[in-house]
Amino acid sequence: RLWAKILEFKDKRVKAITEIVNSIKVLKLYAWEGSFMDQVLKLRLQETNTLSSIMKLGTIQIAIIVATPFLVSLVSFTAFILISNNNILDANKAFVSLLLFNIMSK
Repeated sequence: RLWAKILEFKDKRVKAITEIVNSIKVLKLYAWEGSFMDQVLKLRLQETNTLSSIMKLGTIQIAIIVATPFLVSLVSFTAFILISNNNILDANKAFVSLLLFNIMSK
């Protein structure tokens, strides 16, 4: 959906620039460069804002993907310890669990 918005903004900007290039003599004659420049810059700003949103969502997605194995281990060990007072997390259980989590993630 965001990519469609970017393409829409890009099309509008390209059409505006094409219109400017095709009518450059009239623009220069009546000194309308500033008005058309503002129009193109406004379209470009909309395009870059949408692109920025896409990049932010992508960054969040990558952060979640990277943090998930750590969070799964943390939640699993915490649940193991909190379920019963008899459960003691020693090095043997921890390293075997980490090995199994690593195997499952691949």
